[in-house]
Formats: sequence, structure tokens, C-alpha cells
Amino acid sequence: MPLRVNIASTVASQPGQKGQPVSPKARVESQHNSKEGTGTELGIYLAWVKRELDEESACLELPFTLLLLISFSVFALLHLKQHDTFAVEGAWKQELVQNANFAWAQNFGHKSVYDVNSYADFWSWFRIGFLPLAVQHTWAFSEGLNETYEQLQAENMTAFSASQLPATYNLPFGPEPDEAWAQATLPVPDQFSTFNRIVAGIRLRQERSAASWDSCKVPDTVSPDLMRAWLGKPCMPADPPYELTPEAHHAETFREPQRTEWLLSQQKTLKELQLSSLDMEDGCSQLDAKWSALRNTTADFSGCACKSCAEGARTLDGQTRPGPWLDEYTQRVELGMVAYNQNHGLISLVSVNFFFNRAGHVYKLIHVQSAWASWLLGNFLEQVVVVAADVVWVGSLLFIFISEVRELLGAVRSAKYGIYQAIFGDYLNFWNMVDWISIICAYAVIGTYLRLIVETGSTTGTMGQYIELAQENLTYAESEAWSVRVFDAVETMVLAEADFRFTLSFYPIVVMLRLLKSFDAQPRLSVVTRTLYTATVDILHFFIVISCVYLCLALNALMVFGQDMQEFATLDRALFSSFRAMFGDWDWPSMEKVGAGRLIASMWMWTFQIIVVVLLVNMLLAIILDAYSEVKSRMSLMTTLDAQISEMLRRRRQSLNKERVRLSEVWNAYLEKYGDEKLMLSSREIITPEDVMERVQGIGKSQAKRTLANARQTWEQSLESPYTPDSYMEHLKLCGVRLDLLRHKTSYIRAVMSAVAGRIGLTENPTIALQETTSRAVSMVKENVKVMSKQVDEVLREECNALEDRQEDVCSQQKEFTEVSKQTKSKLLDLHQDLHKVAMSLQEIAASREIKEQFQRSGMRRIWTGVEAMCAAPTQGTQRQRLLSDSDG
Repeated sequence: MPLRVNIASTVASQPGQKGQPVSPKARVESQHNSKEGTGTELGIYLAWVKRELDEESACLELPFTLLLLISFSVFALLHLKQHDTFAVEGAWKQELVQNANFAWAQNFGHKSVYDVNSYADFWSWFRIGFLPLAVQHTWAFSEGLNETYEQLQAENMTAFSASQLPATYNLPFGPEPDEAWAQATLPVPDQFSTFNRIVAGIRLRQERSAASWDSCKVPDTVSPDLMRAWLGKPCMPADPPYELTPEAHHAETFREPQRTEWLLSQQKTLKELQLSSLDMEDGCSQLDAKWSALRNTTADFSGCACKSCAEGARTLDGQTRPGPWLDEYTQRVELGMVAYNQNHGLISLVSVNFFFNRAGHVYKLIHVQSAWASWLLGNFLEQVVVVAADVVWVGSLLFIFISEVRELLGAVRSAKYGIYQAIFGDYLNFWNMVDWISIICAYAVIGTYLRLIVETGSTTGTMGQYIELAQENLTYAESEAWSVRVFDAVETMVLAEADFRFTLSFYPIVVMLRLLKSFDAQPRLSVVTRTLYTATVDILHFFIVISCVYLCLALNALMVFGQDMQEFATLDRALFSSFRAMFGDWDWPSMEKVGAGRLIASMWMWTFQIIVVVLLVNMLLAIILDAYSEVKSRMSLMTTLDAQISEMLRRRRQSLNKERVRLSEVWNAYLEKYGDEKLMLSSREIITPEDVMERVQGIGKSQAKRTLANARQTWEQSLESPYTPDSYMEHLKLCGVRLDLLRHKTSYIRAVMSAVAGRIGLTENPTIALQETTSRAVSMVKENVKVMSKQVDEVLREECNALEDRQEDVCSQQKEFTEVSKQTKSKLLDLHQDLHKVAMSLQEIAASREIKEQFQRSGMRRIWTGVEAMCAAPTQGTQRQRLLSDSDG
């Protein structure tokens, strides 16, 4: 068998096979000339089949991707309920800003939390503004009520006093008076802003820095000892420094909390909590003189209410003594509360943060983190919709995962050069990467959501245990320990919820990429992706230019505005602020007041707007629009979406009616034969409809011819160069050349007409010109022109008839010659096959005779020589060469 294969391949080798490069033009001619013009290269045919299958699969993914997007949208919207979360968190922020006031003048508080700029301001806000707002154990009445009743008493209209007003109210809420929980005592202890309930009290903690003389930055020209004596205190560098306005993520983490104090409103009254804040403010100084009367009247008075203030200061001999809770070592203070809103089922961690940077400024930030008490809240209909969306989305993800794993395993099984090459060379492309990224992001969402469910269950369990305990029967230390457990559980839960929202925010972008993948399979929907493909090289090169220019101008903005505007204080902020300025969003009133001056600011603005906005951005848009115009010109002749859907429905209908086979069956039939996709797509074997019918079971001749014709047409269209500006410039030049030629021909005809006019006596004669009138000359010219036109028309008609006759003769002769050529070609092919068979037969006969002659000889030498001749004769014999030359001829 190896011998026959070698000979057959040698005899059948023709130009254009593997190893011999063939130009596209020659391949097109071979397509038209091979096998009576109906053959097509196998690689071209299978490439068309694969492209059709890929486009059909991607187009079918479009409704599936839309279903994935809709189910995810319902999943995210119903689980997050951002509008409810915004309502609760916004109410907390509004209440803390608008109603926690201090600096009162009569009945008006003139300062809020954002007016805290010193340690004294902090304690004023905390004791006078925050505590009365957060701890409301009695019903609140309107302002000036005492004065109103006192005035009525003075006018003898009533003897009632405001002191007689009730501290609480018992109001019925149930439909039946004797129903359990039918009445409520208002206000409920620890309620905040009417509908929120504070859980586990109020927590105060701080971040503190360390003092060091070495960290001080002093001039080199002054003695360090002199500077220390003059400064009077060491430096206390903050880490992090909080130099600029803190952001939300700064409030979600806390570095090494120290001096944690608990104000448990469930065990203390408002007055007692305010007294505790006094101890924290002054560090329990002169405790005996300050609280001697209270110690005599209160049995459970325990001394200093600030436990962490005991070692807040040191004496000159190094002994510790009480000191203020808030001092210069403090770099951040956090006031935290855990609250539950029963109307929404939302657990919130509220924190009011004060950042003391070492420039002397105090930044304020109110941050609220919330999570739902249960993953399945709402009425029955909402629960059904949530569960349905979860099932559809998770099921879709599972389907995508299984499909990608099957495709990956198929690539690995068919690998011939190792698994690495199969995965990264054959399987992995841009759209497969998009699929896997979407799978990873989706399962990250599921993982963070499951973690959130677990943390929510643990937190609600801890809260349930805390609520179950009777706080009045616990000691202050035990209640404080339970508060620590509740806060730790809630902090873990809200961090899990933040991670869940973070992963959710990325998934819509991945779904958008999957939609672009489906759009790319439909020519009319792939305008965006193909425009980006076309303009990618130009955009990348242009991006180098615009990025360098943009970076230089952003650095310039950092130097001009950074010292006076926070938006340009750092490089990242300057880059982002410049990007905003590129789209018209800038704060010019602040920019013109910078230290560099209005003129410098104006120069930067003019430069940035002209270079970046007017020039570079418009150039970038021009590049994209040029690519879009090119793609749009090609898209006008492409298949529309409804036509593609109709084609898919037609194929499916014919497949169900057994009128055609599916293209996947065609692909699988050739894959079963070759076993290697690359080998299939690179094959240049010419196949005909008969070959396809022989290879693919059940395929009809009409389908085989149609698919081959479509594959050939698609391949030929791919070789056509696009109609670019250079192309129509060449056509315009050709039109110009033809116009010049027509101009020369017209001049020649005019000269010929003049010559003919001279021959028939129309030359200029002065005597006749003097005698004849102008009208007669004109009439003579008209008559002569008519005669000449008739003569020319007759001559041209005769010449045209003669040309048509000759053309008919040539066409008939060409048809006869074509038929003779086809017959000759067919006979030559038959003769070639017969000669090939004769050559094979003669070689076999020669080989058999040689073997017989060798075996008739005796001795080992003769046997070895015979074997050598047997192996060499079929390939080196002179007779074989002669037969091959005859067969080739």
C-alpha cells in the first residue's frame, strides 16, 4: 500500500497543490475551468459551511442573550431595590444634616454637622445636636409650647401647664382592641426619625497616630533642638493623611480602631448620655468636684463614664492620668449606629465620620450602608417574579457553561499538536473570551450573593438573640458585649452586600459584549463592530498622539490649578477633570480665581479647547466616520435581519420536510473523513455536486449545487477590492482621458466637414459672397448638410450590418470550438486515466517478474540482490519512466 500511494501522488500531482503558491486570480480561473465549471475547492466550500453555521448560531444567540439580559435585569432590580434603599439612606443623611443642629439662638440651631471645624465644635454637635435627635424617650412637642401655655395662664384662659403633657401615648393599631400588639406606646424607645429603630446603641471610636520628632519636617538651616523648643510638641503624622475630601470607600474601612466607647441608649436616659459626653470631652477632670452631688443621689453612679480616658494623658514623671477622649493624636472619629426599618425590611449601618488632617481641616462624611433582612421580601406576586427570574438566569448561565465546555472539549479531543495549542491556538478567540468572562462574572455574582445570604442569616440570628434578651436585666458590660457582636455581624453583612453590588455592576457590560457578538453575525446589525474593526489600526496610531497631548495638558492643568482647586490637586483628578472639560463641564468661576491668575487660566483653557476639543477629538470622529462610511457602503447590499430570519426558517422547514440536509451534517460528514478542521479548511481538492452527494448522505443535487455556488460566489466576492476614494479617482481620470479623446475626434470631424465643403464648391469666393444674400447661403448649407447626413447614415448602417454578420459568424465558430474543446478535454482525461491504469499494470507485471527471477537464484547474495531489485524496480526502472512520460503526454 505505501508503494501505491507514493506512485499515485506522484502521478496525480498537479500545479496548485500544497507547497506551490497560487495567486487568487489563478484560483478563480481554476474554479471556473475545473470540472466543467461546477467544481469548487473543498476548503472554500467548508469555510463557507462553517461561516454559515457560526453566523446562524450567533444569530440564534440574540434572543437568548436578550432573555439573559431581561432575566438578569429583573434579578438585579428586585434583589437590590435601589429606590427603597435610596429612600431609607437618604432619610438618614437628611435627618443628620438638617436636624442635628447646635449653636442655638432661642429656637433655632444655626450650625450643622458640616460646621464642625474643631474639637469643641465636635462636642457641641454631639451633645447638643446629635444626642437629643437620636435618643428620644419622650413625645416631642412643638417649639414655644411652654411659653404659649404660660401666656394663656396669665390671661386666665386656662390653668393647664405644659408640664402636665404626657411623656408617652398609647395608641391603638390593631383591628380588635384585645388583639395582641393592638396598642403601641409611643415613642418607641430608640426610634430614630419615627420609622427607624436603633439597635445596640451608639458606638464611638477613633483612629490615632503616633507622636514623633523625627517625622517633623524642619529646615536644614535651623538647629533641631532650637526647632523642638520653639515648636513645643512633636509631630503626629496621620496614616492615611486624609489630605483631600474623603470618599465613600474611606468610610467603609477602619484602621486599628482605638478608644471605643459605647453609649447604650436602652440602658441610659438622654441626660445620662449627655453627662457621659461631658466626661469624654474633659477626660473626667475634677471628677469628685463635678459629680459629688450626683454620687450622693444616684446609687449606681460608677464614676468616670469614659473608660478609654483613664490613660489619656501622662504627668511629668511618666505616670498616666485621665485625659480628653479627643486630642491631637486623633486622625479620625467615627460615630456609628445600627438601625432597622421595619417598613422596608432594611438593616442599615450608619456612620458619621470626622477626618482630622494635619493641615488643620476637618472633613465630614455621612455614610450609610444597607442590606435587606431577607432575600425574599414582598408580596406573593413579587416573590414569584423574583424566583422565576432567578431560575431563568441561573439556567441560562448553566446552558452557556455547558456549551462552552463542550466546545472546549471538542477542540481538545481533535488536538494533534498538544492541548496548549488546541486551547490557545484553535479554540480561544475574542468572542470565546467574552463568553468565558461572562461566565466568570456571572458565577462571581452568584458566589457573592450566596455569601450575602449566609451573612444576612447570621446577622439576623444575632439580632434575634439580642432582641430576645431583656436589656434591663443585663449589666452594662454584658449589654456592651452584645452590642459588639451585633455591630460586627452587621459590618460583615454590609460589606458582603457591597461586594455583591460591585460584581453586579460589571455584568451588564459583559452582557453588552455578548449582544455585540450576536450583532456581529448579522451584516446589518454589525455596523458598530465592523466599524471598529476597520478603524482599529488608525485609532490605535491616533491614540498615541492624542494621549501624549492630553497627558501634557493635564500635567499643565495640575501645575496651574492644583494648588487652588481640589479637582486638579493630583494627577488622576487632573486627568478626569480635563476629560470633563473636554465635554464642556468645567468650573470657570473657580478656575479664574487661581493663584496663577486669570490670564494663565484663560491660556490653558484656550489651548486645551483648540488642540484637544476642536482638532484632536474631531479628527478622531473623522476617522470613525470614514470607517463607518466604508462599512455602510458595503452594508447596503448585505442581507437584512428579516431576510436572514426567513432564510433560517426556510432551511428549518425544508429540513423537517426532508427536502434538504442541515449544514451541520455536511460539516460532520467531512469532519468524519478528515478528522482535522485545519486540514479540511486548507484543502484545495476540487469537488463537484456529485462528490458532495457521495460524501453526505441524503443531500439532494439541487442543494449540493446551490451550496457550492454560494460558497464560490462568497469567496469571489471576498477577493474583490472595496470601492475606495482611490478607485473612483481612477475612474474620474479615465473619464477625463476619454473626454480629451472625444474632443480630438470632434476637431477631426470638424476638419473633415470643412474639407468636404470645399470639395463640393462651398469654399469662400469673394465674387459670389458679394452677389449672394446671407439667407441663400444659409439655405444652401442646410441642404448640403441634409444630403451629407443621409449619405453618412446609409454608410454607417451598411457597416453595422456587416459587423453584425461577422459577429454572428464568430460566435457560432466560438461555440463549435468550445464544444470541440470540451469533448477533447473529456477524451484526454479518459485517455489519461487509461494510461495511468496501464502504467500501474505494467509496473506490477515488471515487479512480479523481477521477484520471480530473483527467487530462482540461489545463495544469500542472490536473495539480497533480489530484494534490493524488488524494492528499487518499481520506482527506478526505465520502463516506468517511459510509461510515465507517455501518460503525461
